[in-house]
Amino acid sequence: MPYHVLKPASVALTAEQLKAIFKEQDADGNGRLTREELRKVYEKLGSRYPDWRVRRSLSHADTDGDGSISLDELDELVKYVLKLAQILVIEKMPLYVPKSASVALTAEQLKAIFKEQDADGNGRLTREELRKVYEKLGSRYPDWRVRRSLSHADTDGDGSISLDELDELVKYVLKLGYTLH
Repeated sequence: MPYHVLKPASVALTAEQLKAIFKEQDADGNGRLTREELRKVYEKLGSRYPDWRVRRSLSHADTDGDGSISLDELDELVKYVLKLAQILVIEKMPLYVPKSASVALTAEQLKAIFKEQDADGNGRLTREELRKVYEKLGSRYPDWRVRRSLSHADTDGDGSISLDELDELVKYVLKLGYTLH
C-alpha cells in the first residue's frame, strides 16, 4: 500500500482523521484492531518503538482486556494517540499517512499549511509561496491553481494573499477536496 510522507509538524491530525486511519488498518474487517494491526499503524505513524506503543495503547484503551481495540474502544485509543502526536511534533518525527485513507484537510489545517509557507514572515503569501503550497497539496497544475486562488481571494488586487484574505482562500481550497498526503 503506498504512503505519503508529511513533513514534521506540517499538519496535526484530527480525531476523525485518526479514526479513519485506524479503521483502514483493520485488515480482516472484523471491527477489532489486533496487536499486529496496531503495530503497523504505529510504524506508519513514525513511531520509533511501535511494539511499546501497542502495549501502551492497549493499557490506555483496551477496557475489556481482550488484547485488541474494538470500535467501542477506538475513541480512547484516539485520545491517547492525539497526546502522543504532540510528543511526535516536538521530536520532529515524520508522520506517515496511508494514501488510500483519503483524509480530508480541515480549514484549520489548510490555514496552518498556508501560514507555514509564508517564508519571509510578512503575513502575505506571494505567487511563489502559493505555488509551493499547491505543490505540497499535490496539485497537478499549481500555477493554474495560484491564478484561480488569486481571482477568488485577492480582494485588494495586489497579487498576493494577506491574512485578511486567507479565510476566502481557505474556503476556495476546501471546495477542491485536498486530502492529507
